[in-house]
Order: sequence, then structure tokens, then C-alpha cells
Amino acid sequence: MTANRLCVLTLLAIATCCGVSFAQEEAETETPDRRVSVVPVGVQRYSPGGWGAIAVVASNATDQDVEERIALYVGEDSSLQYAKRFWIPAGSRRLSWIAVRLPEDVPPDARSVDVSMIRLVENSDGGEGFVENSLGMSVLKRSVLITTGEVNTAAVFNKDSISSYGTPMSISTRVVDTIYSGREPNVEKVLDLAVIDLNSSFLPPTHQCLDQLDQLVIAGDNLLEDTVGMDLVRGWIRNGGRAWIQLDLTPATLVQRLLGDDASFEEVDRVELNDFEFVKGGFGPETREPWSSEVPVEFVRVFADIDEVAFRIEDWPAAFWLPYGEGEILFTTLGVRGWRNRGDNTVAYDTLASRFFETRNRPASFDAPMIKIVDQQIGYRIPPRSLAAGVLGLNAFVILGMGLLWARQRRLERLAILIPVTTLVSAGFLVAVGNRQTQSVPSTVATGQLVRVLDATGELDISTVQAVYSQTADGLGLVSKPGTLSFPLEASGGAETRRIEWDDAGSSRWAGTTQPPGVVRHLRSESTVVLETPIEAIGTFDADGFRGSLRGLDEKRCEDAVVVASPGPSLAAQLITDDGVTQFTAEKQGRLPKNQYYSDSLISDTQQSRQQYLRELLASPEEQPFGDQISLLVWSDPLHVGNRLDERFAEIGSSLISIPIRVTPPAPGVEFSIPTSFIKTDAVDNAGGFSTVFNVRTGEWLPELTKPTEAVLIFRFPPAVASMTLKRIDLDAQVTVPGRTLRVKSMQDGEMKPVFERRSPIGRFQWSVEGDLLTLEPDGSLRLVVQITESETAESMRADQLDARAIAGDSTTWQIDFLHLTATGVIESESEPN
Repeated sequence: MTANRLCVLTLLAIATCCGVSFAQEEAETETPDRRVSVVPVGVQRYSPGGWGAIAVVASNATDQDVEERIALYVGEDSSLQYAKRFWIPAGSRRLSWIAVRLPEDVPPDARSVDVSMIRLVENSDGGEGFVENSLGMSVLKRSVLITTGEVNTAAVFNKDSISSYGTPMSISTRVVDTIYSGREPNVEKVLDLAVIDLNSSFLPPTHQCLDQLDQLVIAGDNLLEDTVGMDLVRGWIRNGGRAWIQLDLTPATLVQRLLGDDASFEEVDRVELNDFEFVKGGFGPETREPWSSEVPVEFVRVFADIDEVAFRIEDWPAAFWLPYGEGEILFTTLGVRGWRNRGDNTVAYDTLASRFFETRNRPASFDAPMIKIVDQQIGYRIPPRSLAAGVLGLNAFVILGMGLLWARQRRLERLAILIPVTTLVSAGFLVAVGNRQTQSVPSTVATGQLVRVLDATGELDISTVQAVYSQTADGLGLVSKPGTLSFPLEASGGAETRRIEWDDAGSSRWAGTTQPPGVVRHLRSESTVVLETPIEAIGTFDADGFRGSLRGLDEKRCEDAVVVASPGPSLAAQLITDDGVTQFTAEKQGRLPKNQYYSDSLISDTQQSRQQYLRELLASPEEQPFGDQISLLVWSDPLHVGNRLDERFAEIGSSLISIPIRVTPPAPGVEFSIPTSFIKTDAVDNAGGFSTVFNVRTGEWLPELTKPTEAVLIFRFPPAVASMTLKRIDLDAQVTVPGRTLRVKSMQDGEMKPVFERRSPIGRFQWSVEGDLLTLEPDGSLRLVVQITESETAESMRADQLDARAIAGDSTTWQIDFLHLTATGVIESESEPN
């Protein structure tokens, strides 16, 4: 089934559904003047535990404005409903959307599930009723497609190419055919799913409506008219999506609106090519692949400030990758026809497709570690020390005062009665206060937030977990603002129906979520908001490391700062407040051991729980909530921007705020140091492929190796210092290499020469290499070769020309625990970065 057929079927379904269900509110019977129906929309595919969008199609042929209310539920469980209240002007039609979450207990072999719609009316007594159709049915059902392990790909084309979609020579057909040719060899499909056409309508502005999408191909300008859709696509990529933007078909204005300052390339001109060669980018040996055709293909020549250029044509980028949050974007400047040659895929395209057509990495849930923090905050309050000190002080004052009085009266024997009495009274008072505190836990909501600052525009992604405790059984009064969706993690435990209802403004309210007394339950919220005052961390390098300023946060409420740069090591940070301005420093000596996020040897209970949270949050280097950005983490008060609960709840809590650090160029002529956390490490082998001994995603070396090896390490410095002159590097390594030689080589006079050598090194080593022994690459990076030789046993065997099998049998293991680099440089003059 093609995307064209899916589009036609969807339109037919909408047209058909609009004539099925209708009602008159007063008589609660159907009438042809008012019609309401629902159909799948957007990606049109759903998964257990995931969110999806449903379109609500309504018409009002009367001469009066009306308000409609509908409720949806999934499967046979009507106790959890998703509702929408919307207004329909007289004599008009209305298209709206609603978010639906599929239950996680859908049978694994199910390929579809029913979504049922009920039209609600308010009775005269204030209760609810529903509308029946002419057949006496109150429920309208629609089936939605369930996908679990399949790869879902969507495409967006030009507005003027929609009408010709499916025409053999149309551009959109070529794009779809190219998608299929690249996807099929790389995907094990359970279902033969067509490419999703997102041109038929605006993307639904609902929570996570692109949740089931794995790849998105943008080959046109249709998103330019969809502002909300642009925001949805941006957020989807940032949360692990993979997009392919074809620059020959996509206008630069769309890319600029989508990515902002991250669109770091500039179009020079456009040419047509009949013959060219693909040149593979990156380190290692250069490979070339010729292409020729009598029909020319368009090629957009761009200047690109990009680290990873996959292929070039005549020194111009033909394909390059841009990391964006937790996702990545593939840009191609060659027309789609150029990636195939006489009906077959080029080797270059197969290389790109093997990386692009992968199952999307869904953002990991960090609810469990945050729940541990908020649960600790629910409980009775310990009486303050001042109360106990006051009672004991009053007790001593009474005894002392009466003792002096009775001493004058020579009646000190009365103290034998006074002391036990005052002691018993004081003890009884303290016991009563403690007993009252333990039995009177206030109604409380404890909030824990993970806040990710996305860019300098003030846009934030906020994940919130709240622990709710109530003294009485009552509703939560949970109301969420537009852009926020709150969802209870546990059922209320009663037989009542829980319902989340949206209004036309995008706000939502939960009904039926009664909080039982004496029980802690949890809520989860997702928000995307834009602050009027952006939160920023800006600074530069000096002789001691990094120094910057923190803006947009209350300096009195910020604490426990740390710099993280996964998979690199973390760096201790210090917050300094002076005249209302918050400064932070991260010195080069402040590198923290693995799983440590505080430099102090003695930490409080709160810091202990925060450190444990960070350990669980950053446990997997391949699932990082902050991507590969260098970020400043600070703890502060919760941001009250998403939802609101009943006023009877006391509010406590904290938030972890992740702020990308923006590095500005240091002053010319001033020597500065770059801490290891600000230096990204890549690794390849001598052939230019990925290193087999160093994992760049985790930042870890493989353990207990036995073979000799050479690993090429590429240290990439921040772009702000790309024009620096390298004065010195300081290396810090923990190694266990018994019976072998460890060498570190750098480029000198066009060849790699040793700058460090040690036989049988065991333990931690630190050494420096002066800048005159180092040569930076043309892109400003530094290449070093780490060599581990054969063991001395194997060398002696080889010298004696013994059996090769005996040499292979040498199992002396070696291990590199870590190798970190700190750089010292200077910018000689005010010149633009390379």
C-alpha cells in the first residue's frame, strides 16, 4: 500500500464517518444538522504504552453556535477516558485533535485495537448523559494500527508535489522509491508498512503525536506553513529522532526556522553534474566511487562548519551528519537521483542508509530514580532543635532560680521534689510534641523535576514527577496548562471513571482522580515551555580552566553544581554570587572520579540522594538525557510552569536543571587551559574505521585485551578556540600493561613520532608534551596514536623463530582504564576561527 492510498483511505474514512454519528443535545437523539466522528491522524500508528493522535471531525449546520464534548477509551476499558470539549460556530465545520495513550497490556500479537467514542451531554440535574444514533448505539468504534517492532518512516514534500504524488516521474515518487531502496536491506520488517505521507494536513498539535515515528524525510517546503508542526518536528529530533533533509528540495528558510543557529552551513550556488566521484570523508584511506549519466543531477554547493562530512564531491559536502539533542540529522546536497546509479544504490547511499534506517532510540524514562527522591520528602516533620533547647533551658532556669531562692531560705531539700517534677514535665512535653508530629503528616505534594534548557531562546523541556499525600479522601484538582500533560502513574483504586479533558485553549483537567487518605501516589508530567528570561551559562577559558556566568535563575536558590560531558568525565563546579550576579568556575584540576559528582569528602543526606540520582541518570553512556553537549547541572526550586493541584497541598521539592554551556573565544594573547571535559575524544583504527579497543559512545576502553594494537585518538577542541596555538598538553592515564611497551605518538614533520614511552607501566601516570612536538589537523583537532606492543615473551619467541602457534598462545592481558587530556593554548591575534 502506497502513502497515496493511505491518504485517500483516510479522506474517505473522514467523509464516511461524518455521516454516521449525529445528535441533538436537547432530545439526546441524532439529527443530520450536527455530526461528530473520529479517525486516526498524523503518523496513524500506535504502540502499547505510547501516545498517538486522533482527529475529531465535526460539523454544525444549524444557525446557532454549539459546544460538543466527546470521550474516547481504548479497547474495552472505559474506566480511563480521554475527552475533548470544543466549540463549533454556526454553519461551519471543525477539525480538532485529541491525544490517546494505548495501555501497556495490549496482547503482543495484536495488530489493531478499537478506539471508542462517546458523545456526552449535560443533563438538567447536572449529571452526564450520552447521545445514541438511529440504531440505538451510543458508542462509535474505530480501529487503529498497532506497530511494535516495525520501523516507521514518514516524508514531507513540496506543496505543489502533492497532486502529482504517485506519478512515475514525479519528484516525490523518486524520493519514496529511494527511501524504500535504502530501508529494505537494513530493516527486518514484520509488517510491510508504507512510507507515511505527512502532506495531507497539518501535524496535530498534541502530546507526543510523532512518538511512533523512527525516521522523517524532509524533501520540500510544506512545513513552512505549519508553525506547530515545526515545533513538533524539532522536539521529536531532539528526543532521539532521525531526520533526512534534502537540501536540493528544501528551502534554507525552513532549515533556519527548524534549527536556528545549529544550521551551520550556507548555500553558495547550484550546479548540474553529469559525471562526478563520491569521496568518502573522515580519517583513514580515501575511497572514491564514480557516477555518470546523460541526464544531469542537481548539486547544491554549501560551506558547512560540520565535524562529520560523510561524502564529498569535488571538495564540496555531498552528505553530512549533524547531532541534534539525542537525535541526528542527515543532510544531502546532491539530488536524490544521484544516490542511485542505473537503478541500483550507490555504495555511498548504502553506507548512509545503514546508519539512517535504524529503530529510533526512544528517550529513557527517569521516573524511578526521581520517585526515590520525592518519596523521601513525604513524611512527618522533625521538631526543630530550638524547641528542645528552649524546653531544656526553661527546665534548667526553673531549677536554678528556685535553687537560689530556697538556698536563701535554707530549704534546699525541696529540690529533691522539684528536679524530678520538672524533668518529668519537660520529658512529657517533648514526647507529646513528637507524638503529635508523627501522627499529623500534612497533605503534601513533593515535586522532582528534570529541566533541560534547549537553547538561548528560553525553550525548556521539563519532566516532572510528583509524590502526592493527602490526609483525607478528595480529588486532586489537577489542572495542566497548554503544552503540559500530566498523567497519574497509579490508578485511584476506586470504581470511578478517570478522565482527562482538554479544552479549546489546550488546557486539561483530570476528573475522577480521588486521592485516598494515607497513601502516596505519583503523577508524571511532560512540558515544553518558553521563558521570558532565558536560562544561560556563558563563559570562556582562563589559566585555571573555565569561568562563566549563570543567568536567568535565582542565585540564592542554586546549589550543587557540576559540569557533565558524557561520555567524558565530569568536572566539579563552584558557584559564586557577587552583587546579584552568579559566576561559576570549573578548574582543570577538578576532574571527578567515575560516578562521583561532588568534590567534597563529606556530603549531606540531601547531596547523597542527589548523587545517587545522578548515578542512575547517567548510568548508561548510550542513553544520556543531555545528549553529547557540555552542560552545567544545578539544583534549584521547582519551576511552577506546568500544572496546578488543589490548594490544600503543601508544596516542597527541587529540580535538576541542565544548561548547555556556551563557550566564547578567550582574549587574544592570554594563555588559557582547556579542561578534559571540554575536549571530545573520537577514535579510529589505522584503516580509518571505528576503533575496536576504544568505544567512543561510552568513553571506555575494552578490558583485558591480549593482542597488540594501535588506536588513533582524535581530540576535538571547542570551536571557539579553533584558531589557537597549542602550547602544551597534559595527559593523565591509568594503565595496567605488564610485559609490554606503551607508546604515545604525535604528528611531527609529516610522520607519527613517539612523545611518551614506558615499558611495563602499571598504575597512574601523568606527563606533559610541549606544543612544538604537536601538530594540529586542518580542522583544529589533535591526533595521537596510542600503541601497545607485543609482550616481551612474544617478542623473544619471534626473535628465536619459534612456532607461530606458541606466539599466538601468549595470553598476557593489558588494560587502559582511562586516558584524559588537558590542553594549554593561546590565540595569537584576533582572527576568525578556522
